[in-house]
Amino acid sequence: MEIGQDTLIQEIAKGPKRLRAICRHAERGEIARALIECRQNRTRAAMALGISRRTLLNKIKEYGITRGHCDRFATVPSIPVAFRYDA
Repeated sequence: MEIGQDTLIQEIAKGPKRLRAICRHAERGEIARALIECRQNRTRAAMALGISRRTLLNKIKEYGITRGHCDRFATVPSIPVAFRYDA
């Protein structure tokens, strides 16, 4: 399930705090999904996400993602491709 463009625009209109929360929620889901796809290999997950391994480890700690919680976090809707940031 993806976040629709209209939904995203409505959420952005609610203010910057709400937008930050949505971004954090989506980022946590993408990290969990990458960890599942890479079989918990953090180096490969970081490469798949386009971030350094250290950044991934910091975000795992920040979001409290554990091996047992990846499945729960991965149920977060994906960010539509049009809204992804490709560095």
